[in-house]
Order: sequence, then C-alpha cells, then structure tokens
Amino acid sequence: RLGIVTCPPGHGPGLHVHYHTHETFMCLTGRWLIQWGDHGEESTVLEHLDLIAVPPTVTRRFENISEQDAHLLVIVQGERDKFDDIDRDPVTAEKIAAKFGNEVVVRLEAAGWKFSIGREHETDYAKA
Repeated sequence: RLGIVTCPPGHGPGLHVHYHTHETFMCLTGRWLIQWGDHGEESTVLEHLDLIAVPPTVTRRFENISEQDAHLLVIVQGERDKFDDIDRDPVTAEKIAAKFGNEVVVRLEAAGWKFSIGREHETDYAKA
C-alpha cells in the first residue's frame, strides 16, 4: 500500500502499531518528527528525501513539525490481508472522545478500530 499523507503543522496520527506489516516513511516536503517505542521515547527528524522503515510490532507515530502543510510518502508492506492490523494508543481514544464524544469512539470500535496498546482491560467508552 502506497500513499502520500498531507498534514498541517503540528498534526499526525497518535501512537499506533502494525502487528504484521512494515511501514516506511519518506519526507517529500517539510520536516517530520518520527517517534517509536512503547511511549514514543525514541525519535528522529526526517527532512527532504530522508527515509525510515519501522518493523512490525514497534509502536510509532509521525507529526509534521514544519510551519506549513507537509507531505510524507508512506509505504505499508506485507500480506494484503494484514494491512488493517493496526492498534492504537488508548490516549488516542481519549482525545477523540474529548473532542467528539464517547459515541464516536464506540462507533470506531464497532468498525474494527482498536485502542488497546498497553491496555490490560477492555475500554470503558461503551459505558458512557
């Protein structure tokens, strides 16, 4: 799977993991902070045409740290039926719930989204 992500300054996905697929990032424009590790404790900055590959099971995120919209080439490699092997940090669910309401998180979970990285119990969003 190949895509180009465009994000405004200060934006990007929260921490997430791909359990079975590799994800490669290449900076096309701007500057991108790439973080990895259980809590995003490791990081590097990509500039024009810099590239980094993240193996399966490593938690990661990216953020546009430029002062304008920037473009990032994203390549997901692996078996086609494993492309949706994504799990997200529970903090992402909390941010979504705070901004849009718990019902949105419930609907995302019903659509197959997972927010269980590092979580040992089920979400409480369905109770709200």
